[in-house]
Amino acid sequence: MLSTTADDRRQSTEGETLKAVQRICQKCERDGQPHKFPPPAAAVHVLLVDFRTFMNGRSDFHDRVHLGLGGEYVSNKFCRLFWEGTLISGVFNERTTVRGATSACARIHLLGFVDEKAYEPGAFAASTQFIANHYLFSTSAEAKEAIAAWPLQPARLLNSRE
Repeated sequence: MLSTTADDRRQSTEGETLKAVQRICQKCERDGQPHKFPPPAAAVHVLLVDFRTFMNGRSDFHDRVHLGLGGEYVSNKFCRLFWEGTLISGVFNERTTVRGATSACARIHLLGFVDEKAYEPGAFAASTQFIANHYLFSTSAEAKEAIAAWPLQPARLLNSRE
């Protein structure tokens, strides 16, 4: 179990993870109402997250899965984060209760984490990894179809079941 000994727990890995989940969810709600993203219809809604400074630029696959889906979806149990003894949940997780979480689950199809280190042609696409919202895609095939339509390829889906 990973935990911190930082004096200010908000400045810890766990605190940074919680703050990122809060900020992502809060993009989807304002004044108690859904915001920015209309109810899903024909369009696929994507929220891109600038991940260059998350964990001082040392984030990895497990961090993206944790933020998008929650600790129970992190395959390596040693990479799961806890806050006050409770496993930290992600944006697309029924346990997440922060403001905007319900709207995020109901309206965002994909979270894209951009960790661009080079600023040259193709770098943006190559540095973006996606988490599909399992509430809005009933199968991996549907999520893969949506990611295939993303205009900046190659697009990588982290939580594909195949």
